[in-house]
Amino acid sequence: MSPVLEAALRGGAFAAIGLAWAIALIRLLGLRTLSKMTAFDFLSTLASGSLLATAASAETIEAAIQALSAMLALLVLQHLLARARRSRRFRRLIENEPVTLVEDGEIRESALRRTGVTPDDLFAKLRSAGIDRIADVSLVTLEVTGDVVILTQRPADARLLRDIDSTRRE
Repeated sequence: MSPVLEAALRGGAFAAIGLAWAIALIRLLGLRTLSKMTAFDFLSTLASGSLLATAASAETIEAAIQALSAMLALLVLQHLLARARRSRRFRRLIENEPVTLVEDGEIRESALRRTGVTPDDLFAKLRSAGIDRIADVSLVTLEVTGDVVILTQRPADARLLRDIDSTRRE
């Protein structure tokens, strides 16, 4: 068999095995495996994709198995961390808190500086949400996943605000 054909067949076989493995892990560990609820979830998803690509492009079965084993370990750790996050103490140890960028129509310049968000970044997010007046904004937060969330209803439900950074004015 030619080296090119062998490489193509190996790549296709390892890709199929890797994809089947990823599907099995997601079915076993649940859909949260693909979420980006926390920064660790996001990193796990990125790393899993990279490991799947590594397995698909592996030159030996041993290298493919190593990549797929690393994917298993990573996703099991993510699953265990998700369970451990039920403890408020553990959650505070491993996670940042969401940061308030705008409150009651006022931009919090210190929060923008601390998070590295520029006013232009903020304005782009507000425009994309259909906001045309900052005064209409009740709250803008930078979530632990990097998402920017915009609330316009006043007053916001207190349950939605309980984990927001401690510098938030009450």
